Amino acid sequence: MTMTTDKKNAGGRPPRYTLDQVHAAITRLINDGTPRDEIDAAGVKTVLCEQHGVTKGIDTRSLEAPVAHVLASIAEEEEDRLIAALPDTVGASVESVVGAMTRELQLLVARQNAVCLAQAQEECEVLRRDKVNANWRIKELEREGEDKAREIAEMTDLSERKIAENKALTEEVTTLRAELDRMQKAENPIDRIVLELKKPGARDEIKSMISEIMSRDVDFQEASVPASE
Repeated sequence: MTMTTDKKNAGGRPPRYTLDQVHAAITRLINDGTPRDEIDAAGVKTVLCEQHGVTKGIDTRSLEAPVAHVLASIAEEEEDRLIAALPDTVGASVESVVGAMTRELQLLVARQNAVCLAQAQEECEVLRRDKVNANWRIKELEREGEDKAREIAEMTDLSERKIAENKALTEEVTTLRAELDRMQKAENPIDRIVLELKKPGARDEIKSMISEIMSRDVDFQEASVPASE
């Protein structure tokens, strides 16, 4: 592993330790039996100060990133050594097993994907049918609305015609009533005679007048006949 000795900290000042020293401190802790998951910046700082003469004034927080980097590098190196120590036959067997597992995993994912696709297609089909039904219902409602509007327009037109007809009839009745009233109120000699004749007792007066006229006529005739000599 290449170690950088001139790395600067976040504040721009060169650190009072090097990455090689951090690596050496962590290695010392591991060799002394400290579990890797218990190694932290505070423990590394103690080793740096005691064994590498690093000042105790360094900030523990500035050590956190270098410590994590070195621990990851050490773990990776050990893994590489372990894998390199495997016999070739083991490597081939592992690759075969991994290949089979990869295929099984791919098949599992593919089947699940097919199920998901089928469900998605079914849901899409349901949504499509719902959309078609909704569109059909909307058109039906629009047609019903148009029919209702047409009926209302026809009823309105009929109502207006009926109102006009009623108005004309009312005017005609008013005119006829006025004419009847005028005719009933009309005064002329014939109307007066007719009205007089229709009165109770008029018949007796007429008979009396006729009798008087006839009596006068007889007297006149007798007066007109010459006396016999």
